[in-house]
Amino acid sequence: MNHFLYAFQSVSFVAKDLRASLDDRGEPCAPLLPGQTFFVQAQRPGRLRIQDITTNEDLAGSPSIGTSPYGLFVSDGETQLELRKTDNTFRQSPAASTLDALTSKSGLVEVLSPDALFADEMPSAFQPAGDATLDNVPVSWFTRPHDYYGVASEQKVYLDKQTGLPLRISVFSSQSENAQPAVEIQRTNFSSWTLNPAIPDTAFLTTPPADAPPESDPRPEPVSGLKPGMFLAPLFAEDLQSDKLEITRSDGKVVLLDFWAMWCAPSRHEIFRVKALYDAYHAQGFEVIGISLDPEEERAELVDYLRRNDLRWPQIHDGQEFDSPIAREYQIAAIPFNLLLGRDGALAAINVEGDELETSVRRALAATSG
Repeated sequence: MNHFLYAFQSVSFVAKDLRASLDDRGEPCAPLLPGQTFFVQAQRPGRLRIQDITTNEDLAGSPSIGTSPYGLFVSDGETQLELRKTDNTFRQSPAASTLDALTSKSGLVEVLSPDALFADEMPSAFQPAGDATLDNVPVSWFTRPHDYYGVASEQKVYLDKQTGLPLRISVFSSQSENAQPAVEIQRTNFSSWTLNPAIPDTAFLTTPPADAPPESDPRPEPVSGLKPGMFLAPLFAEDLQSDKLEITRSDGKVVLLDFWAMWCAPSRHEIFRVKALYDAYHAQGFEVIGISLDPEEERAELVDYLRRNDLRWPQIHDGQEFDSPIAREYQIAAIPFNLLLGRDGALAAINVEGDELETSVRRALAATSG
């Protein structure tokens, strides 16, 4: 009986997220470590509430506050609210109208894989992979290709054979050369299922707390006054291959200047998204120039990191970190950070990420060179 969740109108359950530990270069390594526990309430077509119920008295002296930076996600189908419990700030934005299309800036929703968990039917990308026993429960499991921060991975869904309800969703990756077989880098266990409970409308209120300020933008613009449409002054540098580059010149192509460092976890995550864009659009005229702000003593590790992860675009590294002349030119105080040059050489976008970056790249590629 594999009805999954197709027939439910409303549902509540507990999701406990377990993630593999990552080494200091962001690569997965065993063993798995406990993560957050969430209480989830969902109602079709697009209402969702995820509350972090992990207790951590050391965090704020209260067991009601979880360890997740974002402790609450609520969507009413039109607006979504994400509340950061650690500093009581919030993020509010338009929401998708269906559960399976909901996303989260903080990643809180992605723990649930809503396109699989809340789909009207088993997504066609999933393929039956056999039967097994999971925690003494007979299960059927399914697998599909998966993107994990731009890294090709595999996602597995395990369904209770008796109820058809999900017991676990896992992500496996061979990002590390030594990960043979693939390492389980994310696991979400599900329990305490209740189908079609009566959920009050108050569970899906998206009004932020009166005492909570909006979250500040984690990717600030440079204080140097750069604006889209501006042309950058000529700036020259030497890459790791000792090739001299005029990094502010586009030659009719679209060029991303990507400031990052291996020690910065958000940078490592974002660079695999950049890699996905490079692979998809390089043939259309998209180029990337990386500016690594790693220290001088990390140069050999940087070269090895680039090789192992097949990051093929030019990389500039002078070992001066934020004192690098390029970083000082644009007064960069935080990474990841990027500048996108259009085909005409003018700034097309400043410090964008994720879907917004891809949209900016596609728009710039479609424009004609001046």
